[in-house]
Order: sequence, then structure tokens, then C-alpha cells
Amino acid sequence: MQPGLKRIEEIGDLLEVDNIELIASKYRKPTGLAGKLQLEYKRLLSEGMQIKVVISDAKGNQKEVNNPAMVEALRDFVAKNRS
Repeated sequence: MQPGLKRIEEIGDLLEVDNIELIASKYRKPTGLAGKLQLEYKRLLSEGMQIKVVISDAKGNQKEVNNPAMVEALRDFVAKNRS
């Protein structure tokens, strides 16, 4: 696991090196999951699933948030299709 950007900035300042020198590259094998996920997203939209929903916060104010059902469906799809 690598540190967050704020921590990288602090380490770079301390060591007086560019941030890019502190980040290790990690190869990822292309699996096609991103494309499949896009298709699943479009399928869910075509079936009428909403991207955003309106909820009431603790003070009773209404706010728009990501649809929890959409988020869960996409996470389930990723979990089932990850190679």
C-alpha cells in the first residue's frame, strides 16, 4: 500500500525529491472489466434505475445522493466479474 498524496508531498519535501520518484508503478493485467462495467451501468439505466435519489438528512433538509441500489448493483457486478 502506498501513502496518500498529502503524505507523498510531505515525504518529497523532507527528502527533497520529486513526488514521481516516490511512487512505485504497479502493472495491472487488462481484463476488460472496465468496459463490461460500463455496459452494465448502461443496462441498469435502460431498465430505469436512477443515478441519483433525494433523501432527507438529519436536519430534514433534502439532498441528492448517489442511488445506493445503483452503487450496490455495480459493486456486486464487479465482485462477480473480477478475474
